[in-house]
Amino acid sequence: MDQAFTSGTVPARARPAVQNLVLTTGRHLSLLDGLLDLFLVRGGMRTLPVAVRNGLRLGAAETLFGDAPVYVCVSSWVEEVKLLAGPKFAGVANAVLRKVAGIGLAAQIIKSAGAPARLPEAPVLVACARGLASGAGGWVSALQGASDAHLAAVVSHPEWLVADWRARFGVQALEILGAAQRPHRQALRCDWRMTGRKLTSTEAELALHLEKMAQQVEFEGDKYTLMPTGAARLVRSAFDAGLVSLQGVASQAVIRRFPPPADGMVLDACAGAGVKTTLIAQLAGGAERLVATDIAADKLNELAANFERIGLPPPRSFACDMADREVVSDLRSAFPAGFRRIYIDAPCSGTGTLGRLPFKRYGLSERTAEEMAAKQQALIAACRTLLADGGDIVYITCSLQHEENEGVVAASERQGLRRKGPFWTVLPNEDYLEGMSGARMACE
Repeated sequence: MDQAFTSGTVPARARPAVQNLVLTTGRHLSLLDGLLDLFLVRGGMRTLPVAVRNGLRLGAAETLFGDAPVYVCVSSWVEEVKLLAGPKFAGVANAVLRKVAGIGLAAQIIKSAGAPARLPEAPVLVACARGLASGAGGWVSALQGASDAHLAAVVSHPEWLVADWRARFGVQALEILGAAQRPHRQALRCDWRMTGRKLTSTEAELALHLEKMAQQVEFEGDKYTLMPTGAARLVRSAFDAGLVSLQGVASQAVIRRFPPPADGMVLDACAGAGVKTTLIAQLAGGAERLVATDIAADKLNELAANFERIGLPPPRSFACDMADREVVSDLRSAFPAGFRRIYIDAPCSGTGTLGRLPFKRYGLSERTAEEMAAKQQALIAACRTLLADGGDIVYITCSLQHEENEGVVAASERQGLRRKGPFWTVLPNEDYLEGMSGARMACE
């Protein structure tokens, strides 16, 4: 999809619908593959060419979870498979998608109250998946008693992850899983309000139009702007003009929860493309006291471009591996007074972002969190040597896993750091929230 959008082969007016279908397919991919395998012989989906596999997946997703008439979905995707792979596979697509459509029609008459007892049946799986994706509260209650395996099939999440979340979050686990099955509402950050820049008449009109269309939500006492639906061109114009940035509610909230100190140098140790970094700079009154590092030089080029786009001079930046002792030694020499605040928005499993990035769930294993935790602890250990007297570290992840959050902080405390204040966690149980955790630590 990204390649098609970049190359211009998909018209701009069609992109929202294409994106919605691709992400819907991602949210239900395991369920779709399981249903399609029911009607394929000789090895099932894995023996088909990639183009045919994906055509069947997209066709099944639109048939089961889309709004178009079933017969339109089936016929259009049969033609698509024919174009991609020839008449032989068009016949396979026609036979399989018609049977999938039958499951969808049967699922329409199933009520949530009887779902758990009949979960293994394909129409019930689809009915449950539809119910959770629609946000209907009755399905959350009905699925509380389902086994981990059956629930994993409904929500297309790894079974071990479903079991882990149910053990950690109890009844909230179903709300988290349900939110991951619905379209994610992206938030905007209104930079023009924070930078205080003087707007041209055209920019002022654009900002006013955007404010009228956008929905405001309140989270932890602050108001945030959600991207308006059906206004992709307007948002693009505002973005290009430097009026807004795309940043989730939780991602903004964690920086507001741990704002930069009033004085002293600040290091953003895993800055990436600088979405959080620009907010840190705005709250700090500019980038003069800010240093940004990232392991990828191209990300720092994006960071500089993001600063320039919103009208702020970029900070000093260095492409380096912050877990490398030699790199840390060089930074200590360059900034002998140390840093009053170090932000570590650590690389992580990203299990709090599975609603916005649904395909990520299929690359996770039970060892992922443990492997990431070792890297996260190494980053904290390296960064603590760069702290100024009285300085602190703000450790951030977009993971929901204990190993990467409370576990990493506990390990850091055993190494001489102490947590200052409560552990901050956001659960992705609303359509506009992603999972995010943060903790502030200082040397004993």
